[in-house]
Amino acid sequence: MPPQQLLKSPPQPQTPSPTHPRDLQPTQVHHRLRARTAKTAMVVAIPAAATAAAAKPAAPAAAATKENATPKAAAAPANAAEMTKTAQKKAKKAQVARPISSGSLRGGVQYEVMKLGNGSQATLGKLLKVQYEAFFPDGKPFEQGSMEFRLGIGAVLRGLDIGVKGMIEGEKRRLMIPSRLAYGPKGHPPLVAPDTDLLFEVDLVQCK
Repeated sequence: MPPQQLLKSPPQPQTPSPTHPRDLQPTQVHHRLRARTAKTAMVVAIPAAATAAAAKPAAPAAAATKENATPKAAAAPANAAEMTKTAQKKAKKAQVARPISSGSLRGGVQYEVMKLGNGSQATLGKLLKVQYEAFFPDGKPFEQGSMEFRLGIGAVLRGLDIGVKGMIEGEKRRLMIPSRLAYGPKGHPPLVAPDTDLLFEVDLVQCK
């Protein structure tokens, strides 16, 4: 081959010019339309599938919410049952607290016998052992305990001396004591304000 021919560029392959749709046969046009339709359907189907996949986890969440709501619904009957039991206890306590007898004593002291005794009677000069609980007029307790004292010598409040006298060993009384026979106009700071009526529940444990 002569050297001049080696320097020449090799012939470039000719790219066939694109065929215009109007030059295509009807069959070729039909095939191209079907191919484009298939591509469009694939593009639309992919987002739809992704949306459906994202929506599926919502169902378990809704089920979990429903399960969590079940104990709350069941709690209402339990609370109602507890309230009924509390009401029954209060009613039973009120029945037990009904006095056997009641009356008035010297100085305006009122008494109610809550439980009968069957031992010795508390008279002046006897050594008594009592258990007691003290309340304000609104029923709020402020003191409780036990003590020994000799009846009628001023060892306790005047109202207690009056109210306990005549009790039988084992007896329980509720005493309503006016302020003048309790702590009077001075009160008993910081517990008892001046001129405060008091209520005592007293059990006579021992009398000798």
